[in-house]
Amino acid sequence: MRKFISFATVIAAICLLGFWAGKNVVLAHFAASSSPRPFLREARTVVVSHGSTTILHSFDAVRSDGSRADGNMEIAPDGGWRLSGRRLALVTERRDVVAADHLGMKSTMELPPDAVRTLLAPWSQSAPPCSMSASYHYAGNGSYLGHHVMKFEKNTTQAHWRVWLASDLGCQELWAKLELLNADGSLDFTSERQTVSIQEGEPPSSLFDISDDYSEVLPSQLILHGLTQPLNGEAPNSNVPMSSGTDKQKLSHLDNYYSSHRPS
Repeated sequence: MRKFISFATVIAAICLLGFWAGKNVVLAHFAASSSPRPFLREARTVVVSHGSTTILHSFDAVRSDGSRADGNMEIAPDGGWRLSGRRLALVTERRDVVAADHLGMKSTMELPPDAVRTLLAPWSQSAPPCSMSASYHYAGNGSYLGHHVMKFEKNTTQAHWRVWLASDLGCQELWAKLELLNADGSLDFTSERQTVSIQEGEPPSSLFDISDDYSEVLPSQLILHGLTQPLNGEAPNSNVPMSSGTDKQKLSHLDNYYSSHRPS
């Protein structure tokens, strides 16, 4: 991971981890109310690699219909913050969208029924407590920003993962840390995401709106354009980390999935 970390790098990772197949990045289940509890969570991620530090600002929002919006922010010319890229799972509209706001691009697909069930089922009163994939182990309870959290960890010789999920917010991740290790066990890379604020209630509709002026493109185009275009005034990245045969196959798979799941 290098200094050029940007929205597109994050979106690429999200896509390649399976969002486009209607899956969740965090494999969580929850025990919550019978209907979605809307909120807006803002977070800051600090990435340290080879002496270089990069800070990312992001958000997660849930509407009362169960729709989710996840994205990143960038510094606007006036010094404030504006959207740079989002991933939207829109329940009422039955749409799955990845948007590169700073490029005016989007990739739109149908939100399949199983994805809708995944978004809504966690809020059922019969849902189990927060949990993650079997490779993580439960590490106890705690409190973070006034919310009850369940802690999970995963440790290997190459990396350490720690995640805190808020059981009263549909197991929304409130804190997470990843540490990558060198062969000798020394620390090579860290990424720590901390929640800055949580606002309960219906989030701003603008987080879920997509401009009709955005160009509809293949996921591969969105990813590769994003990886080579400037963000926050930085120079374009000339070392696009998507050049291996495996990466190209993944991009091809994304495009094929996109083509077969376009809205009718």
